[in-house]
Amino acid sequence: MRIGSYEFRPGFIPTLAVVLVLPLLTALGFWQLDRAKETQAYLDSLHAGLQAAAINLNAAMPEYSVAQHRVAKAYGRYDSTHQFLLDNQVHAGQVGYHVLTPLRLSGAGTAILIDRGWIAASFDRKILPDVGVAETERGVSGVVDKGPSVAVRLGQAYVGTGSWPRRIGYVDFAYIAQALPYRVAPYLIRLDPQAADGFVHVSPKPAMGPEKNLGYAAQWFTMATAVVIIYFLVNLKRRTDDN
Repeated sequence: MRIGSYEFRPGFIPTLAVVLVLPLLTALGFWQLDRAKETQAYLDSLHAGLQAAAINLNAAMPEYSVAQHRVAKAYGRYDSTHQFLLDNQVHAGQVGYHVLTPLRLSGAGTAILIDRGWIAASFDRKILPDVGVAETERGVSGVVDKGPSVAVRLGQAYVGTGSWPRRIGYVDFAYIAQALPYRVAPYLIRLDPQAADGFVHVSPKPAMGPEKNLGYAAQWFTMATAVVIIYFLVNLKRRTDDN
């Protein structure tokens, strides 16, 4: 293709490289845009939930779509003999567990899991942390959630001998409902950071805000544009004749 005194003559290797690299860079850019939308939607949901009226779970147990990210209050007794340790939870560079303790609601045959926070794991994986808690009646409050996320869910949530507390790989409410001798809500409460029986509070907010996702998207699209420009310039040759 002739362009004035120049001719565009792309070689096979440069063309192949662009065909392989350009779609990848573009896909990464759009992936970061999608991540930005998801993060913003999650933050909006958190904000809306915290602005809504608090829920009294002793009076009613709403669906998760209604209760999501709202402050909830509950009154009952902890079941210290049936606790779950959510494994592989990293905080400040250290591996540990999130402690999930059922709270049996007073005046009801239902319980709700309370995420009491993060606790460090022992170097010896056979030694589990002491997560005991008094079973006196108490009021608890916190934010309704589905629980801490894990990178990959492989196999069953729990593989073990049946002893308590049970170390689980991810929060599986179907398994938890089967493991407990009473009904349990299909969501949990992240315990108020000021509660006396909590451990280390870990913020549910994403480590990276949507503005960073947008920044990364801009970088990927800039790189894609640079590849196109370089490809064009490298393959643009000055004509040596007028034919």
